[in-house]
Amino acid sequence: MISHTGAQFYREIEDVFSQMEMPDKFDNHDLSVKIITHPQKKVSQEEIASFLARNQVGRRMLARWFNLIQNIMCLKDRLILLKLGLLQKMIS
Repeated sequence: MISHTGAQFYREIEDVFSQMEMPDKFDNHDLSVKIITHPQKKVSQEEIASFLARNQVGRRMLARWFNLIQNIMCLKDRLILLKLGLLQKMIS
């Protein structure tokens, strides 16, 4: 969310937005920052692109997605090994 410090009720809007939970039916793509503050209502595409590049948002999103995929694959692999009776042999 982009918050505008000059807007009426901007603090209240920030508070409510930051406390909202992601419904289970949606994937949570949150990163460490949920709210970006900008003094003006109009933000240029150049400023947005600069922010995204400077904070490596694309790289961080991909890392989050692939970590999730890796965790799923690891779980799938563990289940296969468990079925084959090989998991206990690998642990001990």
